Amino acid sequence: MKKMIRIAAIAAVTLMLGACEKQQDWGIKLVYMPQAAMYNGGLTNEYPVPMPNASTPNYRLSEDNIMTIPLGVYRSGLGDLEAFSVKVSADAEATAQALSSISRAVALPDDCYTLPETAEVADGERASIFYLTVDIRKIIDEHPEFNKNKMVLAVTISDPSKYELNENLNTTIVSIEGSEFLPVVPIVKNGGFDDESGWTIQNINNKDCELMRIEDGFLKISIDDYSSIGGDSRWACWQKLESEDLVVGNSYKVTAMVSITPQNFVNPLEASAAREMDIAVAIMPNDTDMTSQSDYKPGDDRFWYLDTNMDSGKSNYPLIDGTAGIVDFSTFNTNQRPATMNDGEFTMDEDHIGGYLCVYIRLRNACPDVQLIQFDSIEINAL
Repeated sequence: MKKMIRIAAIAAVTLMLGACEKQQDWGIKLVYMPQAAMYNGGLTNEYPVPMPNASTPNYRLSEDNIMTIPLGVYRSGLGDLEAFSVKVSADAEATAQALSSISRAVALPDDCYTLPETAEVADGERASIFYLTVDIRKIIDEHPEFNKNKMVLAVTISDPSKYELNENLNTTIVSIEGSEFLPVVPIVKNGGFDDESGWTIQNINNKDCELMRIEDGFLKISIDDYSSIGGDSRWACWQKLESEDLVVGNSYKVTAMVSITPQNFVNPLEASAAREMDIAVAIMPNDTDMTSQSDYKPGDDRFWYLDTNMDSGKSNYPLIDGTAGIVDFSTFNTNQRPATMNDGEFTMDEDHIGGYLCVYIRLRNACPDVQLIQFDSIEINAL
């Protein structure tokens, strides 16, 4: 009886060892990229960054906007885990194909990323990680418009030193959602007046003075002695509205932050008071000649504006009283067209697509001087 038990035990161990041998040889040993199948099971090989609904981020972003995206090499099947390596490269042809199938896709610029040339899997290991490094900082500087796009790069592994390549999953289509990592491109270019870029200052009547200038991060308006120049004169600081974010039928709000030093004007409540200065934030139609436009509020209702002026009988005189620091222009404007422009709001139409945004100022003969007026920020935002 004991002999039979001993034989049965030996047979069981033999079967177990046999099963282990079989398990070691089970499955096809293929090399592939796990990320190629993570999003939709390998249907498109797309690998979104960030991954939707992921519990942990599939990237790291440093304080200086350098992104690292872990990618991997994996060997399927059971058996001895022997060391091997693969070549790593960007696949221009696969990238081009992906651009036609992924919405809002643009190719990740060649000079904005780095990849290793190879990836190594050590002896006894089934997988290893390598990194796609993306210079988000450089993209922000050179391609800010990619905020609206997915930045796409096809990363391929090839030429395994051992084992067979799974050619269905050897390419991962990395797609980086620009809006997650790039700031929104403002509709108004350089609305903070960091320098003169984006703006044109127009001395419409060619007066021999510099009433408007951009310096120290402001649009500055001032003149020490206007009486020696005299007459009506007009200046505009303008830019063309070319942003693709402006869409006919959509509503927007223009804001302009401004500080006004109390002005040296006569009291407009006096019957003899003259109109001395008008200042406006205006949106001009696209057929306007900004080099010679002599009025921001002619009889043409297509000229939209909010302004403040020195008309006799008005109840609000911010040009005399000045402002308490930087305030929104709409908080003290005295006139507007259309009525919604009282709050800076308008609905884009065909006449104003490609039109002009401007700060417009008019001086009249009675104006003795202009104490400093500063525009600090002008923006247009969707409602």
